[in-house]
Amino acid sequence: LVGSGSIGQVGLFLDQARYLVVSNLAIRQTGTALSILRGQNLFFDGLRCTQMATNGVIVALSTNVEFRHALLGGSASYAWYGVTNTSTRLVHTMFTSNRTGAIYLSGGSLGITNSVFVLNEAGLALFTVANNGVIRSDYNNYRVNQLANLANYNGRLHKYPASWLEATTNDLHSLSHDPGFVAVDDYHPVSTVG
Repeated sequence: LVGSGSIGQVGLFLDQARYLVVSNLAIRQTGTALSILRGQNLFFDGLRCTQMATNGVIVALSTNVEFRHALLGGSASYAWYGVTNTSTRLVHTMFTSNRTGAIYLSGGSLGITNSVFVLNEAGLALFTVANNGVIRSDYNNYRVNQLANLANYNGRLHKYPASWLEATTNDLHSLSHDPGFVAVDDYHPVSTVG
């Protein structure tokens, strides 16, 4: 799906959707790529949301929603915006070039594993968590600009993975290094073979 780039435009809106599987969907140049309200038991595999005028994905008041093998990049605000969800998961997902940060979570919970985060903008945070939201994350790779923060967690800044780990017990097995992509907008790994 390709939109006009209008802020009010939503690529796909799901209200009270249940037991749905969506595979290999690409949405770009809309206000918000995907908006889910009161969804249950939803599974997205291979979702690619790029060049959004606001947030990439919004999930609100939903239960058991999972994203796998997603690319969420180039949003003017957050890549993933969640409000009071339970059993929501991001697995094998790539977050890059989102102007405000990768994830905003207000209340509820979010699990994140085996994902890659790139944040090059100074002064921002990959995670912004408010209203007693809870993130459980591990086995991720964080590439954060020296002037950015890893998390703003319920009003407390965590600049480095060590302070994030100490405060939350998250990301015990996570890494923080260059993921080795060909370019900022080309997510193929750099090959020494050619």
